[in-house]
Formats: sequence, structure tokens, C-alpha cells
Amino acid sequence: MWRIPAIAYGDGNHPMWGPVTSTINWCEEDYIVTTYCAELINSLTNLMFVYVSGKGIWNCIKHGHDSVFLATWISFLIVGLGSFLFHSTLWYSMQLVDELSMINTTLIMWFATFGHKQSKRFNWVLALFLISVLVIVASVYHYLGDPVFHQNVYAILTIIVIGRSWYQVHTCVKETSPEHYRNMRDMVLLGLASVGAAFILWNLDTIFCGRLRDVRREIGMPWGFVLEGHAHWHLLTGLGGYFYITYGLYLRYVLDQRTDEYEFIWPSRLTALPCVRRRPGFVKGIKLVNGVNETDGASKKNL
Repeated sequence: MWRIPAIAYGDGNHPMWGPVTSTINWCEEDYIVTTYCAELINSLTNLMFVYVSGKGIWNCIKHGHDSVFLATWISFLIVGLGSFLFHSTLWYSMQLVDELSMINTTLIMWFATFGHKQSKRFNWVLALFLISVLVIVASVYHYLGDPVFHQNVYAILTIIVIGRSWYQVHTCVKETSPEHYRNMRDMVLLGLASVGAAFILWNLDTIFCGRLRDVRREIGMPWGFVLEGHAHWHLLTGLGGYFYITYGLYLRYVLDQRTDEYEFIWPSRLTALPCVRRRPGFVKGIKLVNGVNETDGASKKNL
């Protein structure tokens, strides 16, 4: 009987990075492809984080977005790099870089959301509070060594900050700016769909790990790579994170009434990523009116 050409799974290679020290391991078989990487597919799929965060960082620098969003993208990049190193080595230290960077990215978005249009004193207090939260979470997590604690904290922090921003959309945007509301709604829906699908695939990967490993070995490489559920988690959460951070940036400009300075671009809901960019008539906060420079006070940044 004819079978699609494939490479048979072996018995694994010598672990280049030593014994596993992480408190959690995944369904991808360790060092099955190469001695240099514990989980090759779980590692490589973190390139999604690197790509979207690189796109976000470049967009912030090129179009002069508020620095809090540049910090968010940098933290999101660290999530991807940390996760790459974690899955490559299965070291506990790299696990902490991966998971605590997720908390840090969410807390930066807390600052962007809850600190917007607040006084400097309020923002100082908020910053100290968020730093304290990060330190406490890191300390408790290190003490417990329980990944479920991290997952629950991350979920709670994310739900609260998204809920707060969506409340702003409904109270300040929905009635006054229907077009902006539709754009934000679509980003949130696609982001939630991506993360929801990622969560389902991750759990299926965990629940049916034994059977999935058998099927992978039956069909061989590279076809078995498609059944790496946690790898799909990386791809889909990277995409969902991009939607959420871009949505937060877009919401800020709408709330600040700066849409004459910045425009939202999304050529296709299904085949392109959205972005927020400075309109061609604006250069570093200077608006060109009939060929004459006009300072636009609305371009002043508020963290």
C-alpha cells in the first residue's frame, strides 16, 4: 500500500542541554529531531511572537506611538524569545523568563489602560503597585512551583484589563464612532477566537498526548509536526496578542481624539494584520496644511 513519504521518528538524541529542570513538560517528545533542541517545533513556532512583536516595535518607532506601547511590544518579544529558550532547553530558569514575561506584558497593558489620562501621582502609585504585583507573583510562583498558579494569575489579569478597555469602548466609542467601534469589535473577536482555539488545542494535546504521539509515529515526520498542539498555541496566542496590543493602541488614539493624526489600516480581516500609523500629512507632530507647517498640540504624548 502506497504511503506518503515520511521520516520515521527515532528514539531521541543525547540531550545537549542536560536534564530537564522545568516544572512542566509538553507532549512533543524531547530531543526527537536534534540533540541541540529539546522541543524543536514548540521552539520554532515562537517565531510568531518574534515576527509580530518586531512588526509592532518597528511600527512604534516609525510612527512615534506612545512609549508605553513600545515597552509592551518589547516585553512581548521577550515572551517569544524566553519561550524559544525554554522549549529548546527545558530549563527552569528559561521557564521563568517565558512565564513571567507574560505577566509583565499584561501588567504593562494595565498601566496603559488604567493610567491613561490620570495624574502623574496616580501613575507613580499605579506603577509601584504593578511592580509589586510582579514581584509577589514571581515569588509565590517560585515558592509553589505550580504552573497552574501562573496560568490562573495570567488569566485573571488579562480578563480584568480587557474588560476595562472594552468598557471604555462601549461607553466612549460605540455611539460616537460606529466605524471605530466595528474595527475594535472585530479585532477583539478575532483575538479571542485565536486564543480560544489555542486553549482548546493545548488542552487536547495534554489530554490525548499518548494517542497523539502514537499517531505522529505512524505518519512520520514532518507530517506529525502538524499534531503538536502546543505549537499551535504559540502561533495562535502570538496572533491574538498582536490583535490585543494593536487594539489597545487604536483605542487610545480614538479616546484622545487623535484620529486626524493617526489612521487605522486593515486591508482584509482574514488575510492581513491591522496596524495604526501616522497619516502622511503628519511628521513628528507637525501637520501640513496647504503646504504650511502647523503645530498640532494634540500630538503631545500621554502615557
